Amino acid sequence: MKPYIVSLSMGVLAGGIYGFFHTKSPAPPLIGLLGLLGMLIGEWLVNTIKPML
Repeated sequence: MKPYIVSLSMGVLAGGIYGFFHTKSPAPPLIGLLGLLGMLIGEWLVNTIKPML
């Protein structure tokens, strides 16, 4: 549970910094979410295939 809280906290902190400086995230929200999804799929694939080798 702790990694989820740390991840959420860092995301809120980053969002707060962007908001404080009145800037937008460098990536459009959909592209950022798709990038995160790709990272999760890649991690899952490596963890699934690695024991087979």
